[in-house]
Amino acid sequence: MLNFIKIIFFEDFVKNLNKIKYLFFVFFVQIISIFLSYRFLFNHQGCSNNKNREFNIFGNQFNLNYPEMCDELFYFHGFQWINHIYENGYVYQDRPTYLVIGFIIYRVFFLISLIFNLQIDPISLLLLASFVIQLIVANLISYFLCKFLLNKFDRYYFLIFFLITLFSFEYRIYLFLPASSTTYLLIFVYALYSIKNDKFNGLSYGILFTISGYGIIGFIYEVIRKIVDISNNFKLIIKNIFLFVIPTVFFQIIRLLLGIIQGQSTV
Repeated sequence: MLNFIKIIFFEDFVKNLNKIKYLFFVFFVQIISIFLSYRFLFNHQGCSNNKNREFNIFGNQFNLNYPEMCDELFYFHGFQWINHIYENGYVYQDRPTYLVIGFIIYRVFFLISLIFNLQIDPISLLLLASFVIQLIVANLISYFLCKFLLNKFDRYYFLIFFLITLFSFEYRIYLFLPASSTTYLLIFVYALYSIKNDKFNGLSYGILFTISGYGIIGFIYEVIRKIVDISNNFKLIIKNIFLFVIPTVFFQIIRLLLGIIQGQSTV
């Protein structure tokens, strides 16, 4: 009973905060959660494992126990040189939106480091960009869980869902790494939200598809649902199929243009 009262008290406390205080409180909770996640790093001993890694920040070199992923260099190559992702042999050509997001975040950090002469080595910046991506994905998952389960954004449950997400198995492994597998839960939750609330949006699914191929599953399910009443939904189906292919067509055009400009074979 006491724990229940404490939970109710905490919920009231969170909901009564004004917007500015709530944002600071969310920031505080997330910082503490990230610290705990790092403090008790999960050593998967699979594609990822913890090791003593070298960092160079503000001109100071030091070592930290930090996760490393077997294929992180492929992600880092895309984050650094987005124009190289369609070269022959690059293994992650099927997730261009994910790489573009990583590229933008990395370049922002790179420019800040360059302008203010922060002397941060590229690997540290790439790992920071990867970490920011994982935080963005975790927050989006929490948001859509609120919209799916509660039909609205709820301040208290947003924090609860964030904590559940951050300490889930996938995030315990990849929070500090560039793995795109954490987006699978985002794709799944978004599809549930869209289906439940009849928010069929082909463009959103198309963008998710260029992050992971799993993005097509929810889209196909929604199309099948609409086909049941095709006489009323024909225009909606055609419209959303067109919207769905826009991101893929866009990146294919970019691929062809890069091939022409760079004068090299792309796949």
